[in-house]
Amino acid sequence: MAAPRIKNIPDRIDGIEGFASLRLIGEAGEGRSRFSFLFFLAGQARIDASDFMGRTLFQILLNEGRGYFILPSRKAFWAGGEAEIIAKLLGIEMTLKEAMGMISGVWWRDIETIRNWSLEKDENGRIVGGNRSDLSFWVEEFFPETESARTIGFKQAESSGRLKILDIGFNPIRREGAFSLEALDGYSLKPWEEIRVLMEHED
Repeated sequence: MAAPRIKNIPDRIDGIEGFASLRLIGEAGEGRSRFSFLFFLAGQARIDASDFMGRTLFQILLNEGRGYFILPSRKAFWAGGEAEIIAKLLGIEMTLKEAMGMISGVWWRDIETIRNWSLEKDENGRIVGGNRSDLSFWVEEFFPETESARTIGFKQAESSGRLKILDIGFNPIRREGAFSLEALDGYSLKPWEEIRVLMEHED
């Protein structure tokens, strides 16, 4: 089946929004999920993940460098830093800006983003892969006539996976309350190991 087409990528990207599916293989085994994502360069992110039956698995909120991994069904959450919270999703440690670059194909030319990265381009100038220490990614498929990746493979240490972008849009409108922590009222802060056990025992 042909890849869906996306609108032209703007010259300046402040945020991305869309849907993706993820296959992740790690020490705990193999997992699959689908999720919606909303990322802004200002350091804000929202991810809503579900299984392939459409049941909510978890939510992630990221704002000003602090991240929250939320289990709505258990009214529990774990809190961590930006790279930590992305690692809980992808199994690899990346900043939000790095994750946005990998997904969109646009890497922001500042020291923070590209430091320690070796990025590989094809004859059309598209970024087709990159390496940083023991972390690597490679683009297996692009959206037609764009530099935006559709299928991405990645690996770090004992974790590997494949991310497939089902739909993506650029510079979405900011929605009031999208990154609000009010939803955590009445929720309990748990250590990560307890959150992991709760997820393993979800019906």
